[in-house]
Amino acid sequence: MTSEKFTVERLLKLPVLKNAKLLSGAQGIDNEIYYVDIMEVPEFSGWVRPNEFLLTTGYSFQENPFAISNLLDEMKRVGGAAIGIKTKRFLGEIPQIAIEKSEEYGVPLIDIPPEVPYIDITHSVIEQILNHQAVLLREVQEINSQFMHLVVNRRIFELVVMIGQLLNCEVAVVNQNGEIESSTPGFKPEAVLYSRRIQVGDQLRGELVLTRAVSSEDRFARICLEQAVMVLALEFSAKDSVTRARERAREDFFIELLSGTPIFEDIAQYRAKQLGFPTSKCQYIITFQAVGRRVGEDLFDRDRGQIHDLVVKELKKKGGFSANAFVGQHVVVICSTSETDLVSQRKEAVEAVHSLRQYLYEKHKVRFFFGIGLPREHLTELRGSYVEAKKALEYGRKVSRDECVFHYSDMYVEDLLMGLNHHPSLRALYEMYLLPVQDYDRKNGSQLFQTLDAYVRHGGNTKKVAEELFVHRNSVNYRVERMKDILQAEIHDPKVLLRLDLALRAYKLELVGK
Repeated sequence: MTSEKFTVERLLKLPVLKNAKLLSGAQGIDNEIYYVDIMEVPEFSGWVRPNEFLLTTGYSFQENPFAISNLLDEMKRVGGAAIGIKTKRFLGEIPQIAIEKSEEYGVPLIDIPPEVPYIDITHSVIEQILNHQAVLLREVQEINSQFMHLVVNRRIFELVVMIGQLLNCEVAVVNQNGEIESSTPGFKPEAVLYSRRIQVGDQLRGELVLTRAVSSEDRFARICLEQAVMVLALEFSAKDSVTRARERAREDFFIELLSGTPIFEDIAQYRAKQLGFPTSKCQYIITFQAVGRRVGEDLFDRDRGQIHDLVVKELKKKGGFSANAFVGQHVVVICSTSETDLVSQRKEAVEAVHSLRQYLYEKHKVRFFFGIGLPREHLTELRGSYVEAKKALEYGRKVSRDECVFHYSDMYVEDLLMGLNHHPSLRALYEMYLLPVQDYDRKNGSQLFQTLDAYVRHGGNTKKVAEELFVHRNSVNYRVERMKDILQAEIHDPKVLLRLDLALRAYKLELVGK
């Protein structure tokens, strides 16, 4: 498909050089010529260009013919094409060492008849170079037009096949994750010999890989690759735009569901199906936030896209669907479940969230807390699950010191207490069962209140209390007896334990004692 290169062989076939003679360097007969220049100065270092045809009368070498060897060294170093010398003007004969270097380097030495004007030679050579460049430019424009047509019509496979045909090799487009997006039928990853990066702005989006090497002299191949990489960058950019638009639409719809915007269920189901949301029997909401960040560091702003991808990837491992949105400092996730009873649903959700929590910690080394709402059969009811998930997260963090995952079904008592809204009975329980112990600790520097909290949480199991507080069991028994005296109550009595538990939960929820 390309025009014939302008080489030394074609140079010698020009009418203006019909009487020229190839003296040496025949193995460089295929050297391509990009430039033509005239040199009559002894200092040529730094002036010679790659693929250049140099013309000289040898005037600057007449006192030192062996300097031609130095010129050949320079031609070899930069990749020059050939040297044309009017030997009969000043030199008479080319030194044998120059002939040998010409043969060794593959840089042809051409004897040009003295009567041929330089202007005729340069005019003919430049005409050939320009003609070649014009044909090459037309071909490149045609290729670019075809590339763009295929990209606009989203026919990337045909584009890849066309690149393979142009460059006579197997080709593939690989994304930034190393996955093959498209390839020619015979492509094998282990056969790759050349690659070009595909970037959208400063972001690496993939590579165009070939099963052949591409040298710096292969101008047509390099131009084709430049055009291919450019249009593939446009394709990746277009895909990114579509993905971002879809993600924005999904997030907008998700926020609508969370906010409780009035909408008919059948319309919600239709939009959910169009946007790839779950339409299974039950969906529930998870909300989580990071803690322990450095001051001033906003993890979600910094790694928003990565966290989104990690959440989706990990929850899909559990066989469920997830879509997520960022609401303030919380990530909100909708998940689907195929379980039908609450116990199984709760177990499935908690296991999935524990797995996600560990996965996120391994990636970010940041602790996350999670709240899980109850499942809903209808999308229009998801706001209820979202409210429950937020409550579970808020209440759980207040009442539990060691847990990170809180299911709303474990927070019924806390939600009930919050609904009492500072009821006088809660205050009475606090003053009867907690305040006397706190006063005693303040006066004596003891830790009875901490012991009381652990004692109630462990249902009166003094062994577990001792293990948690890192004290001897006898010390726990002593403290329990002391608290009995202070409260004038048998704290192991189930009725007293219930009242202590309610008072402690209300205290942690900041309903009393503050």
